[in-house]
Amino acid sequence: MRSWAWLMLAITVLALASPATGQAADGHVWQRYTNARFGYTLCYPADLLHPQGESPNGDGQRFVADDGAVLLVYARFNVLDETLRAIVAETGERLAGGGGKVTHQTLRAERGVVSGVSGREVFYARVQIRRDQVQGLELNYAQARAGVYDRIATRLSACFSNPEK
Repeated sequence: MRSWAWLMLAITVLALASPATGQAADGHVWQRYTNARFGYTLCYPADLLHPQGESPNGDGQRFVADDGAVLLVYARFNVLDETLRAIVAETGERLAGGGGKVTHQTLRAERGVVSGVSGREVFYARVQIRRDQVQGLELNYAQARAGVYDRIATRLSACFSNPEK
């Protein structure tokens, strides 16, 4: 019985330390954005990134911070049957621009991550293929704010999901 009590205590502590919404252990107030059209969800630090409203076609939303950071979350149908490798490579090239460079790229079965720098900006993107959809998030922020946003990028990626999966 004693081990059961410890297990329940551990579960409670973890649930309180990392809620989907509300004040988290990292000091940010996290909320959830759910896209009705494509069925994905994303948690985001509402005290830092402010939603700008869904796009007219309902594919996603842009979030902007007072310090200039921008989070974009979106989805589209994969009508050309593109590979994850090609989508991640194109995303990295687009975000790096002419003078930037990709510094990290990871591919897994259904998702890929690419990050790098462009000028004085850091970019981080996660792309996933779910059924016939391409879903993505892109975060851009000043290098001077990397101490804040690197941790946020990790949590954004971890909570970017599709509830049907």
